[in-house]
Amino acid sequence: MAAIIILRIIRSLVEAVELLVIVRAVGSWIPANGGTWGKIYGYIYALTEPVLAPVRKLLSKIPFFASIPVDFSPIALFLILGLLQNIITNIFIFFIY
Repeated sequence: MAAIIILRIIRSLVEAVELLVIVRAVGSWIPANGGTWGKIYGYIYALTEPVLAPVRKLLSKIPFFASIPVDFSPIALFLILGLLQNIITNIFIFFIY
């Protein structure tokens, strides 16, 4: 029972991070001129940057991603989070059941 609760908490945290990253990516297309949206976007940016910066740094070491002007770190983060979530779920299933 406790394992299921832990897995649900992990899943909820991953979904929250994914939602914030999506809002950040879409919100980057909207001008933030210091109004209400600017403040909200600033908070979202501050929450997501510690997660996206290491992924961006890792991608910059790959020549293909370093040479193009598009930031693929949100997509890579989704892949990494999905992989980690599957690994954690399988570990719980293996040891609990």
